[in-house]
Amino acid sequence: MTDLIPRATLAEIAAGRNRTLSLYAEAHDMIEAANAKLREAGEILKTIAPRSIIAAALTATWREEVLTWLRQQRGPVVLGDLYRAFAGHPKAAGNPNFRAKIRQVLQQGPFRRVARGEWECAA
Repeated sequence: MTDLIPRATLAEIAAGRNRTLSLYAEAHDMIEAANAKLREAGEILKTIAPRSIIAAALTATWREEVLTWLRQQRGPVVLGDLYRAFAGHPKAAGNPNFRAKIRQVLQQGPFRRVARGEWECAA
């Protein structure tokens, strides 16, 4: 399974930052262990994970994307810069209200409002 997952994602799993994919990997390992025992007994258990689960696990959340972008910046960032940075992002292409989503993520996530329309990472 590890050859299908990008190395950066594997590092996130090891650091505990991508819990969804980590849980999927743990479930996959448990299924493989059960299959090994069944093979020893001469039986086969066929398990297939839906492609949507794998795709959802590999796709970063809005919070992860905004956090990554803000960490790359130096100091507080004006909200307009965030909007421009994410205007062409694949997540924004599927969400016509991406500006509202960015504001929601900023209010919920590990971010700090410095001034009106200015945000930075709290951590």
